[in-house]
Amino acid sequence: MEYTCDDCYGMRHPKIDKCPKCGKFTFESVVEGWSAKLYCNSCGYSVISAGGFPQVCHVDDTLYALTILKPGDHKKLVKLAKLLCENVLDLKADFDKGQIERRFKVMEMLSKSKQIDDLGIVCITDPEIRGIYPNLIGCPFH
Repeated sequence: MEYTCDDCYGMRHPKIDKCPKCGKFTFESVVEGWSAKLYCNSCGYSVISAGGFPQVCHVDDTLYALTILKPGDHKKLVKLAKLLCENVLDLKADFDKGQIERRFKVMEMLSKSKQIDDLGIVCITDPEIRGIYPNLIGCPFH
């Protein structure tokens, strides 16, 4: 089953149900990572699933575009080259057009865009990501 952002978000909030062992409504379930964790606060009965609750954003292998605008100074260019694991002179030549585009998977894109923003360099994430994963930016669960 493919989960949407709303499904993922919903599963990651604790739910209380009836415990199969003691019968009290203290059986708490929540999805963490790829597994469901269920625990009874009354009798201590617990179950942990082996997985099957993937975060779709983590398993998406599509490469999305990250557009990076030319940094204002040489120090930022050097830091950007290090971040992108590229040669500074090659990166400088690529910026002759004023901006460059690199492609990353979703989670790597989020990480890189945050690191680039932290350097004070303007970058624009692929708008397609916002269409597919509307709640991804600011999601506390990725």
